[in-house]
Amino acid sequence: MLIIDIDNIEESINNEFENIKNKFKFDVLITLSMKDDLFSSRREDIKKLKENIDSEKNSILIDNIWGNGKTFFIKKFMDKYNDNFEFIYIKVPYFDTKMEFRKKILVEINRIFKKNNIITSSLKDLMSYFNINNENIKLGFVSFDFNKFINSNMYDDYREVLINLKENLKHLKKKIIIILDDFDRIESKQQILEVLNFIGELNIELNESLTLITLSSYEKLINIMEKDENVKEGKKFLEKYFDKIFYLSNTNFVELIEFFLDVYDINLEKRNILKEIINLINKHNEKLLTNEKINFRNVERFIKRIKEMNIKLDIGIKEYNIIYEKIFILWEIIEYLIPNYWNELKKINTNIKNRKTNENYQKISSFYKYISQELRLQNKLENIRSEKEEEFVSSILESVRKYKLGEYSNPIFYYLDIKEKMLKIQEGNKINRLWKYEDYQKVNEIFDFQSEERKKIFNFFMLNKDINKYETLELMIQYKLNYNWKYKNSMEFFKNLENKEEGELLSGKRTNGKFYIFLKNLLLVNLFIDINKMEKLEEQEKWLHSKNTATGYFLKSNDEFLNFFSPFLRKRIEKEEYNNFVQEICKMRKNTEQNIINHDIKTNIELLKSELVNVNYLKKDLTKNLEEIKTIKEELEKLGKKEQDEILNFLKGKNNILYEMWIDYLIPKQE
Repeated sequence: MLIIDIDNIEESINNEFENIKNKFKFDVLITLSMKDDLFSSRREDIKKLKENIDSEKNSILIDNIWGNGKTFFIKKFMDKYNDNFEFIYIKVPYFDTKMEFRKKILVEINRIFKKNNIITSSLKDLMSYFNINNENIKLGFVSFDFNKFINSNMYDDYREVLINLKENLKHLKKKIIIILDDFDRIESKQQILEVLNFIGELNIELNESLTLITLSSYEKLINIMEKDENVKEGKKFLEKYFDKIFYLSNTNFVELIEFFLDVYDINLEKRNILKEIINLINKHNEKLLTNEKINFRNVERFIKRIKEMNIKLDIGIKEYNIIYEKIFILWEIIEYLIPNYWNELKKINTNIKNRKTNENYQKISSFYKYISQELRLQNKLENIRSEKEEEFVSSILESVRKYKLGEYSNPIFYYLDIKEKMLKIQEGNKINRLWKYEDYQKVNEIFDFQSEERKKIFNFFMLNKDINKYETLELMIQYKLNYNWKYKNSMEFFKNLENKEEGELLSGKRTNGKFYIFLKNLLLVNLFIDINKMEKLEEQEKWLHSKNTATGYFLKSNDEFLNFFSPFLRKRIEKEEYNNFVQEICKMRKNTEQNIINHDIKTNIELLKSELVNVNYLKKDLTKNLEEIKTIKEELEKLGKKEQDEILNFLKGKNNILYEMWIDYLIPKQE
């Protein structure tokens, strides 16, 4: 694509580009005129400032609060009148003393004289006085002899050279404009006084030869100066240094946003999203984004962030990308334009005492809830369960917030990330081991899935060794997954399941009712049961339940489970396939029971080892001793010979006397 970008076009020749467009072939023509390079009120300010300089206002203070575009304004002024004036631009915080300012000014005046081919003896004298090398002048690397300033006649000598320099400045065709920027960044009263003394010095010695423009908040200077006990009225004190207080126009929020959107060429889609989010915030609280609270500098930073923002989420659904973009822009607005909210929202997860009565927490919770609801209502959310839409949006809000705070390496919503990875799993791909069974449950609660997606998810679960056999079966029920999608028969399916850990399948008499529901659901999702026979199945369940209310479960043995569902199977289901499926599920249940028994035995062995070694059974009360010993003996006798030998050998290694006592006590059992 061929793009032509032409900057700073005068309005008078802008129409000529219509002819260029017709003559040359290119895809995009970008032009930026001087008129478009500053918004209307500030363009008027540029004209007024020029008028003030022309009317011999030689020391001007440009006033506005910090961060409201004074530097931006003066740079545009310098660009516009570069042919009219010679500019010396100084960042005030870089200099601490009047001497450093003097040195900097001499260096800059020397540069201007050289540029205009002017050589003066007075400047040479003054440069020599400061020990500044005329041939190699570089800011930050020049040096001068401080010993020369010990002389009590220093100022008189300096003033005399300045008077001579003043005469030589008349040879310049253009007036020098000295700009002192970032004055309002200084907090030190002493440093402020040094700057003011330097301004006063230039006003006295060179006021006719140059114009001095100082950028600062007038009110801030007054407040700082009035803290000095020697300064009674800050305003009157400052009037000695400035001929004119030039009040820079205050910015309008909408105008400012539109201006920087144009300056940084923000595309239409982002502009529309930005306006939508601003309207959303104003609808919630119209006092959050007002002219008085909006900072020129922060608006520019914010629009720059919008320009740089390029959300590339690996998500196939366009609507998800759109809502992510909206939430990113929302957080940028909050951070840059509502900083008080941002400071509170950064702490939203911290432990706040008495949250229900905490005003800030309630305010933020209300804001969060409102934004979530509005974004949900205004955006179509595909594949999201209707009851989970607000939760989905809230989770994206939270994930992007944590991403901005560096808590997440990826801005994508946690459960959406899992969903996307599940759908893209391939043989040999690594699976995030931090994801748990409960996470997969949550994903299913939030999202709806099409048939082809569920097939991919089934493949993911079968490849995932971090979920056990029972969890895999439960997830098959929840996601409605059919083993026939991947396997020819159930035996292939169960063979693949062998790669996973057993897990704890529902077992025992008390859980027969739950196991019944579990097995029925498995048969349903794998299409064993005929849907047309569901009513008859429910009738049979009710009848069984009424007969077994005392025991609390329907069926007892594996054969009963197997036989119960047979009448309700689909006609095309092979009896052998059904039998194999149910028997394998029942076998898994039996293995679970054995695992529980083994676990209980192992736990009991460890307890007996501890009890025998620690001899807690030997008490002062002889009767209690006999009771404790009898109890331990009964527990030992319940074990098999292998487990008894394990305990006795352990005891032999720890305490031989106790070993002999217990082996004698258990000799009848050993023989």
